[in-house]
Amino acid sequence: MRGQTGARTAPAAPAPAGSTVAATLALTALTLVTAAGMGRLFRGTTWAAPVLGSAAACHAVCWASRRARWPNVVAAVLAVVATFVVVAWAVVPGTTAYGIPTPHTLSVLGHDLGRARHDFSTARAPAPALPGFLTAAALAMAAVAVLADWAAFRLHATLEAVAPALAMLVFVSVLATDSHRTDWSAGFVAALALFVVVHESTDRSGERVRFTGGSGRRTYLSAGALVLTAGVVAAAVVVGPRLPGAHASAVLSVRHSSTGASRRTTVSPLVDIRSRLVDESNVELFTVQATQAAYWRLTSLDSFDGNIWSSDEPYSPVGSQIPVPPPPGGGQALAQSYRISDLGSIWLPAAYLPTAIGGAPGVSWDAQSDSLISQAATSDGESYRISSDVPVFNPAQLRQASLAGEVVSPVVRARYTQLPTGVPLQVVALARRITAGASTPYDKALALQNYLRDNYSYSLNAPAGHSDSALVSFLFETRTGYCEQFAGAYAVMARLLGLPTRVAVGFTPGERQSDGLWHVLGMHAHAWPEVLLGQYGWVAFEPTPGRGMPGATSYTGVTPQQANAGGAGTIGTVPAPTGTTAPANPGGSRVSTRPTTPPAAQARGRGGRGGFSPLVALLVLAGAAGLWLITVPTVRAARRRRRRDQAVAEAERVLLAWEEAAEWLALSGAPRRRGETLLEHAGRAPTVVGLGPDPARLLRELAVDAETAAYAPEGRSRGASEAAEERAAGIERAVREKAGPWRRALWWLDPRPRRSVSRT
Repeated sequence: MRGQTGARTAPAAPAPAGSTVAATLALTALTLVTAAGMGRLFRGTTWAAPVLGSAAACHAVCWASRRARWPNVVAAVLAVVATFVVVAWAVVPGTTAYGIPTPHTLSVLGHDLGRARHDFSTARAPAPALPGFLTAAALAMAAVAVLADWAAFRLHATLEAVAPALAMLVFVSVLATDSHRTDWSAGFVAALALFVVVHESTDRSGERVRFTGGSGRRTYLSAGALVLTAGVVAAAVVVGPRLPGAHASAVLSVRHSSTGASRRTTVSPLVDIRSRLVDESNVELFTVQATQAAYWRLTSLDSFDGNIWSSDEPYSPVGSQIPVPPPPGGGQALAQSYRISDLGSIWLPAAYLPTAIGGAPGVSWDAQSDSLISQAATSDGESYRISSDVPVFNPAQLRQASLAGEVVSPVVRARYTQLPTGVPLQVVALARRITAGASTPYDKALALQNYLRDNYSYSLNAPAGHSDSALVSFLFETRTGYCEQFAGAYAVMARLLGLPTRVAVGFTPGERQSDGLWHVLGMHAHAWPEVLLGQYGWVAFEPTPGRGMPGATSYTGVTPQQANAGGAGTIGTVPAPTGTTAPANPGGSRVSTRPTTPPAAQARGRGGRGGFSPLVALLVLAGAAGLWLITVPTVRAARRRRRRDQAVAEAERVLLAWEEAAEWLALSGAPRRRGETLLEHAGRAPTVVGLGPDPARLLRELAVDAETAAYAPEGRSRGASEAAEERAAGIERAVREKAGPWRRALWWLDPRPRRSVSRT
């Protein structure tokens, strides 16, 4: 009896793993193509190992779990573990012990995820491949893989199996750049069609017997479907982009919508520095032809909210001449020619202070941050020329600098000394102690620089961040950091002393090679403070050990230095990686690195104090619960519709009605025992469940209908299926009423397929 019903209804158990190898490989290919689309969200290629690796690992784990006949929950747990291992190896290998993840690994990843939550609101594709972003992307692809495998081989639902990939397709398409859009879309459609064809053509315990006329017919169907799919994909790729209106603006843009002047909120370039230093250290970002070295400056950040340095400035189109006054203390002309290859930023590098630009149309300028931006989404591929008037200072001049109101307006001074309330008192006391013997603004600025250089050490292993808590940790606990911490700590302490200060972001000179060009790598990313010294304008200082600005030795006392392959070295030797990036907005608009929502306090460090706050954890749980409430009933309803659509013949519909009624009895604790006939089951179940006489009668009648349909389908009268369905509906109502609201709710949210036959 059970064998005859099973051929026409959803199978009661996952198909053996060995029989689904082809479909598993096709589904894995679909997930990998979906994961590859995430490359459009990131710069570089460092995203590939954790994202693609986690997707492949999860499919392998799910397949092995099905082969071992483990429950889906076990497969999901093992997939999470596999993802954790892949991410640990690919993103934070330094936290593992001989390749084995440790509790410290989990703490570091938790901190990175917490920071990514804030950075996501300010980042714009292509974004830096920050550890938190990579971890989140790997977890997302793990979820796609597990859900797809569950739907395909546990629920045997093709449509539901592709839903996670389609959801990720929409997410990536909304946020990603347009690069490789056509290629990726074609690959996705091809992989999607391949999986559907292979999965639908696979014999899943006889479920498709009536749709195929044997193995030969099935092979023909698959081959024909694959040929048709290949033709459709090829036509879409070749013909689609040539159709009228294919390149027109969207009727409704889901990426950017604004009224009036456009505005783009971007990630603070400080967020990107560590990624450049670590992940892209040997990647060449751009080259510079110049007669002397300089810091190639991108922009400056003037606002600190207690968590991050940012800026929010209006940029205006500028011609070949940049409207800047000459440096008050005198300047030295410096001509530069840039060729950008892989910077991934809209800001254009230039030696401070740029006065003219050529070769880059549509450039915009901001006089507040002294920075240039391209009209394109990224400056990659651009070549342009810059003329700069590099300031020249000497200590005697700078000691004459005044911050009096007639020299520096109160508005300007207030802007560049503003700090959030609640700066730790110990930081205030330290700043005052460092500068106790300094009498002029210049001497105070120099004292801060020298104190940080002499009493702190440089390390890329230091925790990222420059929030209040990170500042205290850097100044009083670890005493170790990289340029982000040094520049941020300097700027906060300088502002506490009344010195107008901002944080500049850019690059050290790079390595000058035999072709006469300065080759700037990711390892040369850098940040440094600039102090407004009255009539002499903005003056750069260098508090980071192992770094020194060319042309500034006379007033900083620091010889030109930068990162090299073996550590710090003089300018011109083989360089170590540095980089900076930050997307921005075309000319005539406002470019902002300020978060659109108030950021939560960042984690204090990587020693186990970071991670999600209880509120975030609560929100994550609430979101997961909401997704569960929506997904489980939707999948169950889709499965029920699919089974009913497949039951076409009168006998099939009667058998399906019995199967559905038996599922409700199984939920109530009365599954059909092995070897038990339908009538025997119908006689025993009402007593176990506690059904009344009427439902018991309906069940016996339905059992008779089902046995007749199974053994003598030609003997059924017309309309028998409608009667059977009415009896099944009556049994369902009786079972649900007997169960009560709480138990019904548990049934509603139970994702497991219902069983009509006991497995004991």
